[in-house]
Amino acid sequence: MSSLEEESMFDLWDDFFDEKNINLLSSITNTIDMSNQNIQPQKDEILQMFIMISPNKIKMVIVGQSPYPDDNACGIPFLSKKNIIPKSLENIKREIELEYDVNISNPNRMILSWIDQGVFLINCSLTIGVTGENYLRDHSILWKEFIVNLIQFVGRIDIPILLFGKEAWNLEEYIKSKMVLKVPHPVSRGNKEFVGCNVFSRANDLVDLKIDWTSF
Repeated sequence: MSSLEEESMFDLWDDFFDEKNINLLSSITNTIDMSNQNIQPQKDEILQMFIMISPNKIKMVIVGQSPYPDDNACGIPFLSKKNIIPKSLENIKREIELEYDVNISNPNRMILSWIDQGVFLINCSLTIGVTGENYLRDHSILWKEFIVNLIQFVGRIDIPILLFGKEAWNLEEYIKSKMVLKVPHPVSRGNKEFVGCNVFSRANDLVDLKIDWTSF
């Protein structure tokens, strides 16, 4: 995609990026800058998801937790910039294979195919600190208001909203859509596991226009 195409796609989000949310975004990034932390994803990748899909193309939303805390992070939840398979992506792959009795050889390409079909992926926090004091590395408080505004915007119509993990579950009260599915995060531990939750087929049961989750 050319830079002109990227700019044009981003312009389609004008209804969301009003003065309030632009100022909020600026405040968040300024706070991160002042912390002198290294972060993931890189600053120019934070809004990559908004370039990948326009709001009028969104058919389904997946909300995760936070970016990868290493250079796998690319601004697209669960996708690996290094084209490897981190644990959360591995468990998503396993769940798809279990639900649809297929073999997924390239889960990174699978994630991109979801976006092409209208799946919007977002995390509760768009950045994570990877240097500095441990207590400053969780950016979820910084991003909360922005993410609430975003989830209200994308979830204002009846489309399936898939909430992966407890942090994402906390957004349910802000969603107008009646089609909300809450499941464990892909790397959840203990007796609440992601693999076996059937979230993808359950989401497709809610809509006429199905997502081909196995496409890549």
